[in-house]
Amino acid sequence: MICCDRCFNDIEIKSIIKGLDNRQENCPLCKESDVYVYNTEVNSELKVPFSDFLSIYSSYDEIKEVAPSFDQFSSLKEELTDTWNIFNLDKEKIIDLIKSICPEFSSENSDLFSKSVAVIEYTQQPYIADHSILKCNDWDDFVTEITTNIRFNIDLFNKTIFANVLTAFEQTLEINNTPNYFRGRIIDKLAYTIDEMGAPPNEKAGNGRANTKGIPCLYLADSKDTSAKEIRAGLHDKITIGMFSLNKKIKIIDLVNIDKVSPFSIGDAKAHYVNKNHLKRIGAELSKTLRNNSSDLEYLPTQYVADFIKSLGYDGIKFKSTLHPTGHNLAIFDVDSFLCKKVNSYKIDSLSVTFGGF
Repeated sequence: MICCDRCFNDIEIKSIIKGLDNRQENCPLCKESDVYVYNTEVNSELKVPFSDFLSIYSSYDEIKEVAPSFDQFSSLKEELTDTWNIFNLDKEKIIDLIKSICPEFSSENSDLFSKSVAVIEYTQQPYIADHSILKCNDWDDFVTEITTNIRFNIDLFNKTIFANVLTAFEQTLEINNTPNYFRGRIIDKLAYTIDEMGAPPNEKAGNGRANTKGIPCLYLADSKDTSAKEIRAGLHDKITIGMFSLNKKIKIIDLVNIDKVSPFSIGDAKAHYVNKNHLKRIGAELSKTLRNNSSDLEYLPTQYVADFIKSLGYDGIKFKSTLHPTGHNLAIFDVDSFLCKKVNSYKIDSLSVTFGGF
């Protein structure tokens, strides 16, 4: 069977196929043109990666033997698309392609292709306790504990596991290839100057999603639009937006692309599977819009996570913007790593309103 780099979303698989440098006008599988192709009858570079990865799964019958009450099953094609985002194909084409890529594995593990599957370790509480970021394996339980019981010496976070998992999300920002970022402030005077657009001083630093009161953090947005939305500028408000440039190399944790981490590039796919939903929840919580009258307690869970990331030596966190869905934000711990280069002031002349259920 012939497939191509565009049949896949997974960056590692795409890279392997492109590395073969076999160009072709059209892909018979996805119908894209001018592509790098992989012929399963000629090439074998994907056989071992896929066989090793697929071996983390067990079939329904195998799992029911050791965990009769477990009920969180999916089909293999759903796991490969919905959980791991590996393929850019119609789901019905995926199984045939997998069987063609690794025929020996498929023949020896036919139940995986005909029955529901799951990761057997996900049914075992001792494994989860040893490999889950959250020892309680539940974000809401962690939130309850840190906000109502133990705050500074909480033991529900598996720090060693979290530190290991975070390495998959490391991103280095270099001076020459990092775009400008922006910070907005609603004007309560004539306008803000360049010197007033940086992070607040210690005595004025309030609670934020990635910092506690008294510890400054520089919150930046990827665009003027995102920065204006993040400060919740209203109709007729006047705002100043500062443009910031990186002035030294820094290392951050990128939680924007949690769903795009390749299972072929991480050391332990089973452990990552256990933590995948936790990581998505952490990213969502950092992105979540809090009300202006939110209690300081609501910031505690993400402040704990951010403080731990900072303690590992990272300079910041990248996370999605929920107020501008196509944008993202940076929470920069090293507040001097970005410098404000210029400012512009604006008046908000119009707002768009989206109506939806809640």
